[in-house]
Amino acid sequence: MRAATSKRLRAAGWKVGSTKDFLKLSDEEAALVELKLSLAGALKQARQKRRLSQVDLAQRMGSSQSRVAKIEAGDPSVTIDLMVRAILATGALSKFVERAVRKEVLAQTAAALKARNQDVPYARLQGIIDEALVQVRSESGSRHRRR
Repeated sequence: MRAATSKRLRAAGWKVGSTKDFLKLSDEEAALVELKLSLAGALKQARQKRRLSQVDLAQRMGSSQSRVAKIEAGDPSVTIDLMVRAILATGALSKFVERAVRKEVLAQTAAALKARNQDVPYARLQGIIDEALVQVRSESGSRHRRR
């Protein structure tokens, strides 16, 4: 919300706060909501970029148009794995999903550190997350090779 709008609402007697505060969400719950919204936005972007209708995507997924609409809206009944499957059904690569998740993780981490008065440069956060992703990939790759 813009500062001017917030100031005007406060002057009129309104209480201004975040969704997290209003719904009394924990940090983890708020992060989950933000992640789902990020994935929902990524799905819509991937679908539109490939000029697919919701019906087209639903057919690719073996689902219905209304389910695709719920996924794009971030409906609470939609699981994260269904959101990821839908993004991949558009033909997007897993890197597209990773980018959407990384963006949200960076934003959440930066906000959490700022709230604790620990200002870490954004580039440094990005480096930390990139290092963690490389480690996770190498660990999952070694697990797959052992089988």
